[in-house]
Amino acid sequence: MYENGGQMIGEFSSLRRRSRWLESEIAVIEHMLDPRGGPEAAQGTTALFVLNQYLEEMEEIDYLLRYWAKQNNGYNFSRWQWMAFSASIAIAAILLFLYLVQVMQVMR
Repeated sequence: MYENGGQMIGEFSSLRRRSRWLESEIAVIEHMLDPRGGPEAAQGTTALFVLNQYLEEMEEIDYLLRYWAKQNNGYNFSRWQWMAFSASIAIAAILLFLYLVQVMQVMR
């Protein structure tokens, strides 16, 4: 399931690149903002608007990547669902064993 470049198909490399770019831009804006209200205070409102937009986009990208990972790892059951599944398998195995014991006793 690999492309020519060795990248797995469906890895969303462009989203990961965008996420890294947004992280660096967010760091630059946070560093640029002057908490004391210095000469950059006039730019602060614009920077805060852009920062909020970047943060929202980061959250959306993060949600998409986590959702995709959860859907494609093959194990998207929660813990209680796995426990219920395991318990039902164990109960089925015990019932099968008891049935086989009963059949063996009848055949004697």
